[in-house]
Amino acid sequence: MPLYDNLVHTGELKEDRMDSLISLLRNGLRIQRYELAKQNKNLDNDLDHSLKSTKIYLTEALRKVTNEILRYPTLHVSPAGISNIFKAYKDLGFIEEAVQFWEQGKTNNRLKPIFDSEPVLGSVIHFLVDTGDFDLQEVKDLYDHIRIKKAKLNKGKYDIHPELVVGMIKACLVKGEIDVAGELFQQITSDVCKECEILNKIPSPKMLSYMTNAHLSFIAYSPDIATSNMFFESAAKGQLPYPTPLQVNYIKPYMMKLWQSTNDLNSVQKVWERTWKYNEIHHRSNASMSSSLNDLFFKIFFSRYPHCTPDGIKHLKQVIKAYSNVKSMDEPFFNCLLTNSSAWNNSEVFHTIIKAADLYNFPKTNVFYRCCLKASGSLTLKAPEIINLVQRLFSANASMGYRKIANADWLAIRDATINSKIVSEEKVDLYFKLWKKCSPYFATSSNYYSYQREDTKLNAAYSHIFNNIRKIDAEEIILDQLDFFVKDHQISLKVN
Repeated sequence: MPLYDNLVHTGELKEDRMDSLISLLRNGLRIQRYELAKQNKNLDNDLDHSLKSTKIYLTEALRKVTNEILRYPTLHVSPAGISNIFKAYKDLGFIEEAVQFWEQGKTNNRLKPIFDSEPVLGSVIHFLVDTGDFDLQEVKDLYDHIRIKKAKLNKGKYDIHPELVVGMIKACLVKGEIDVAGELFQQITSDVCKECEILNKIPSPKMLSYMTNAHLSFIAYSPDIATSNMFFESAAKGQLPYPTPLQVNYIKPYMMKLWQSTNDLNSVQKVWERTWKYNEIHHRSNASMSSSLNDLFFKIFFSRYPHCTPDGIKHLKQVIKAYSNVKSMDEPFFNCLLTNSSAWNNSEVFHTIIKAADLYNFPKTNVFYRCCLKASGSLTLKAPEIINLVQRLFSANASMGYRKIANADWLAIRDATINSKIVSEEKVDLYFKLWKKCSPYFATSSNYYSYQREDTKLNAAYSHIFNNIRKIDAEEIILDQLDFFVKDHQISLKVN
């Protein structure tokens, strides 16, 4: 970026250089997400990590380049470069910023031809579809205008850029025009394959990726469940001339749609299991996928069984067994199970899940114990059990190199006590004893005050307890793990 800053006003940043820079920034963000997915847990917001600082740096660089493309005529960028910016914003979830960039770019006389190009329009359609806020007829008119223009220039051949075709397929599916989407799908898959066969060529990797995205779009976005099922089956078998990875961001909408249209948990479970089998066979499974896919599955499961019943328990045992037959047990699976099973408010189920997690003996991070504490908030656990979970949480923190109590740690403790579904005098008493013990080890001194403000919103009477925190006797609370943490002596003086 320093080199970019030096050249920004020189006119030396031509299309190839700018396209390379934008591609580098997007690939950097993709690698950051890949590395994050390999982590056993999400990163705590209040603790430093190289992956967090990398994302911040790359995101700020992307925003800087985007703003300066709009401002400086010395910067030259191609449709591919602009398209990559939109894709990067979509990857980051910055939909509003992408829309703002689109609105400003298409009204800029210098940039309008680029923003009217097929690759850019295709990328724009993708994020417009994700927002759901678009007029299909306007998109169709735009597509037809380009198609007719291309036919005139190419002697009757349409030759539409595949990025735009895939965007149109997605738009048509979302708005229920399956037949139109089907015709476009044929153009981008079988027609291309036939043409390559005649020319004795193979489709390029880029072209194959467009075919893949078109196919997966039918799984995720087709309003006709039979059509989605057909495309899912063919993708799962993997016998097509293009790759069909069962990606979570396409499978999750399909599972939700299947549940809403059939109310059949067994059908959803089959898709869930087959997705896991596919990704295990192809070595694509990771902790991030487990967190995302399993969380949705258990949300659906516990909407089917909103109350703890013998049938529900029997089915849950079968689900756990089915998962363990497909892949080795992992922490995110149990984290999702703990979080969602709290709807049952059942202590026996909670303890059984904890025992099962210990039995499977997978590596546990502090996130597991945070989930345990949060889930315990829906139960009438006794203080010694909550203390034991806090001790295990802090032990996990110490083993991971933590030297402070993170915000997520304290929120979990809070959810187990004064912010629990079932607040008791014992839980309130325990919370303030834990406060006296733990507050000198909070991640930042500002947390000492911000937590108090939030707590007194729950109950104004708590302010009186905070004012008399020195009088509370917390000697019975044994937390030897705090010896590994760094104490704030100023806060220690406030509570002791």
